[in-house]
Amino acid sequence: MGNGERLPRATVLARPLLLLAAAIVVTEVYLAETPHLSEYPSLAAALLVPLSYFGLFVVFARWEGRRLSDLGFFVPRPFLTSLAFALFLVVIASVLLLEPGFGYGFVRTAEPAPLYFGYALLLAPVTALGGEALFRGYVFNRLLAPKQFAAALGISSAGFAVVSTNFAILPQLTRVELGTYLLTTPATTFVFGIVLGFYFYRSGRSLFGPFVLRTGLLLAGVLVPIVAFTGGWLITFLDDVVTYGALLVLVFLVLHEPRTVARRYLGETFGPRKDRFLGTLRRRHTLREAGIGIAAVAVVIVVTAVGVETGLGTTHPFLAIETGSMVPTLYRGYLVVIEHVPASQISVGTIVAYTTTCLPSPVVHRVVSITVTPNGTVYRTKGDANPSEDVCPVPYSHVLGKVVAIVPDVGFFVLSPALTVGTVFAVVLVGMLISPGAGGRFPRRRGWRRRSAP
Repeated sequence: MGNGERLPRATVLARPLLLLAAAIVVTEVYLAETPHLSEYPSLAAALLVPLSYFGLFVVFARWEGRRLSDLGFFVPRPFLTSLAFALFLVVIASVLLLEPGFGYGFVRTAEPAPLYFGYALLLAPVTALGGEALFRGYVFNRLLAPKQFAAALGISSAGFAVVSTNFAILPQLTRVELGTYLLTTPATTFVFGIVLGFYFYRSGRSLFGPFVLRTGLLLAGVLVPIVAFTGGWLITFLDDVVTYGALLVLVFLVLHEPRTVARRYLGETFGPRKDRFLGTLRRRHTLREAGIGIAAVAVVIVVTAVGVETGLGTTHPFLAIETGSMVPTLYRGYLVVIEHVPASQISVGTIVAYTTTCLPSPVVHRVVSITVTPNGTVYRTKGDANPSEDVCPVPYSHVLGKVVAIVPDVGFFVLSPALTVGTVFAVVLVGMLISPGAGGRFPRRRGWRRRSAP
């Protein structure tokens, strides 16, 4: 970690890591035993897990002689404003999680029996209480110290992701299934943990906001009668990341860390005028760094694009598959790499990309026949899943090149620009927020007084 960011000392890490280990044991025991339990004992076990988290939190708090209010159990002021903002985040997240349904459709959820409905209503706040108390109230709170904001946020979020992972099923998954599971479960949970941790910090280390947010999202899953059909795991993953990125943006823009929190954990002692001056200085410094970073990325992208086009000899080196006409060879969302080659290197069976007025261009289909005419070589093409050949013949002059490489699923980033921009923005924002500067640390100048955190 840059700019002096370092991991907490072993003596500071010991108890939070011990608590995380205990939480993992509780979770894995539950996951191992629940398949062998009957209906009602399994419901009781699911409720027992978050209660165990909260019990561990209380035990460790008492072990250190800390009051619960020191670890986040207090309501920030003004109460109604804090509650309204938390509920606003719940609404925004719920709408964004349903957004793919407007393109792919919605699925109506089965109406639960009264017993299960009441159980779900009870389980939501208990789950939120146990998780937030353990991961934010104790682990993140205990690790938060000067120069360790990113480490505290990362460790607490990683623990949050680990307990969401069912390690027992991992050996049973294929490589593709394993990658899908890791992205859709622990990876998205880790990002959500960053959102909750940053929300906790920005609200003055109060668990109230994160608790309401998690409870609201869990209840929305019970009360909303529909869910979005996303058409695949990749869209689900991207939608989750974009949703959590949007929450992070809102928390970052609306909440401002209390001066007492910043001074306590960042060791700054300034007057009101210096606070304002240094805040302006920090914003300018951040904008300047962001501008330099964006310019550098833009240069790299331009140089790379020109180099790829030159090397592959085509202005269309990458194409995203939009339809299922080439199933099972190419599925929608696959990205293919195109290289321009002479006509002699194209034979029957070669998959080529070409432009045509008969179909939406460009098209990626397989060559099924070749005819040499006085005006040049002409190809007949066909999609592997299509019952007949394409209507129009394809002269060599319309061929962009042949497919030389296939990358599964990456083409979705090309097909969905909004999701791509949202994902990049969310990833960049997460990187900025978990960097040392995100905690509010000002650049040092001569004459500033420093003091160590208590």
